[in-house]
Amino acid sequence: VLRKQADQALSQGQYLKAGRLYTKMIELEPHDEFLYYKRATVSMKRKKYQDAILDLNKSLEIDPKFVKGLLSRGKVLTLIGECDKANEDFKRVLEVRPSQKTAAKQIQVTAECTQLEVQAKAAYERGDFHACKELVNKVIETARHAVQLLLLRARASAALSDDQSLLVDTQKILQLDKNSMEALVLRAMAFYRQGEMDVALSHFKVGLRSDPDHKVLKREYKKVKKISRKVKAGMELLNSHRVRDLKEAVDNFQQAIDLDPDHAVQASDLSHKICRAYNKMGKGKEALAACNKAMEHNPTSGDILCDRAEAHMKLEEWQEAINDYREASQHGGGDRARQGQHKAEIELKKSKRKDYYKILGVSRNANARDIKRAYRKLALKWHPDKHQSDEDKEAASKKFHDIGRAYEVLSDDELRARFDSGEDLEDQNGGGGGGGGPRGHPFQFFQQGGRRGGGGGFSFHFG
Repeated sequence: VLRKQADQALSQGQYLKAGRLYTKMIELEPHDEFLYYKRATVSMKRKKYQDAILDLNKSLEIDPKFVKGLLSRGKVLTLIGECDKANEDFKRVLEVRPSQKTAAKQIQVTAECTQLEVQAKAAYERGDFHACKELVNKVIETARHAVQLLLLRARASAALSDDQSLLVDTQKILQLDKNSMEALVLRAMAFYRQGEMDVALSHFKVGLRSDPDHKVLKREYKKVKKISRKVKAGMELLNSHRVRDLKEAVDNFQQAIDLDPDHAVQASDLSHKICRAYNKMGKGKEALAACNKAMEHNPTSGDILCDRAEAHMKLEEWQEAINDYREASQHGGGDRARQGQHKAEIELKKSKRKDYYKILGVSRNANARDIKRAYRKLALKWHPDKHQSDEDKEAASKKFHDIGRAYEVLSDDELRARFDSGEDLEDQNGGGGGGGGPRGHPFQFFQQGGRRGGGGGFSFHFG
């Protein structure tokens, strides 16, 4: 009855139930090789290959000529990549039953598998990692669940910085052998190289719970944990607008880079964050250097290009900013890139005309009092009558004219707004001569309450 129930459960895919029933039968009949064979079949269905081999070994201890046991063990050994041992089992089948066609075919398959495996290991040892992977690919067609071969291919992928292939292989390895520490370490380091620090740390923790004294896991966990703390501290400070906080953010990011300077992805990402911090501090030169470093590994990032363009803007390098914003538009820069390019084009246009703020020596957010004070000071200094030689008078006259025109524009809200928007008021005013603005003659401020002195001079009365 038990045998019938167990066979029925196996045929219906109820493998746990079938396994329990075969175990009960083995307890009753411990010298029946067929029962071990049947329980091994259940283990094979559940991909519990080591359990299957143990039962098949027991089966063949009872009857060394048990053909079904030899064939099944050969099949399992082939699947897990032990093709040399599998080859021996298939040869023993032919010794018992020379007409067995499956065994004859598998002898050739496992011989080729063994040869390819030897070649793959040799390729890895001599550093030919591409050849190693190609050879393993061929072996895996036969030895689909060979953990050691998957590990060999994962190591080769790590040497080639092919983290995507490594992650695929290590995932499969851990499905086959959840206790594979090497697969866990390789997988954790791949996530870390890709900048997935939290995922990497979770893998390190899993490994350390199983093996608290694992040297590589302990070392890498401590390093990544320290870097993670620095990055998180920097990110919190990066949201601040206080210069002191932003400087501290830069220090944290730089310390994280220094902990693993060879990590190109991480160095690029953190250099980008340093660039952003410097931009917020208004330090264009430092921001530009940091963004340039970030782009060494990621030259087509729309975000980095926009931040580098912002650094160029702070340095008044308008054309360079335009170039970066234009390129960023081609790499996902979106509205920020388009709006930034428009602003940079306006600033470039403005840079090619006279800068009235620079002429008066005031900032762009100067108020009316600041502008008036600057104008008075400069107009007194550069009035032509205060200079003696004809050459000096001519130079002073030009300077005096520019000062007057600058004051005329910046002291008028409408003209100043038009100037700030990028309009070239010089072109509209015939080169900026003489007056004609809303406030009349640009030098009338000096003539109010004044009079012509002897010899064509001026006297000034500031109200």
